[in-house]
Amino acid sequence: MVSHRRPWAASMTALMLAACASADDHRGSPSPPPDAIAGAGRMFSPADDGSHAWLRAGDTARLLIPDPLAPDPIVEGNAIAFIAVANIAPSGQREWEIRAVRPGKSVIRATGGPRFTLTFEVLP
Repeated sequence: MVSHRRPWAASMTALMLAACASADDHRGSPSPPPDAIAGAGRMFSPADDGSHAWLRAGDTARLLIPDPLAPDPIVEGNAIAFIAVANIAPSGQREWEIRAVRPGKSVIRATGGPRFTLTFEVLP
C-alpha cells in the first residue's frame, strides 16, 4: 500500500489560519498612513473631532482646548497616558500631553464644553 501523505498540507493550513487571525486583529480600524505615524508631535483640538491617529510606543502628542473652564475629557483604554499640563500663568486654554505607553487603542471623549472624540492607536 502506498501512502499519499502531503507533508506540506499541515504547514500550509497553519500558515493560512495565522494569516486570517492577524487580519482579524485589526478589523474596523483604519490603516495607518504608509509614510508616517499620523499623531506623533501633533497638536489636537476639538476641531479634530472624529480623528483617528496612530502613535508608536514612546511618541507624544498634545490636546489643546481653548476653554480654560472645560472639564477634563474622559479616556477609555490604557494605550495612552493622558497628562494635564499645568501652566504657571493663566493662558485662556487647557492643555494635555498624550503619551503612547503600550500597543492598543484609547479613545478621548469630551462631554462638557466642546464635545469631541479622538481615537489613538498605539503601534509597537
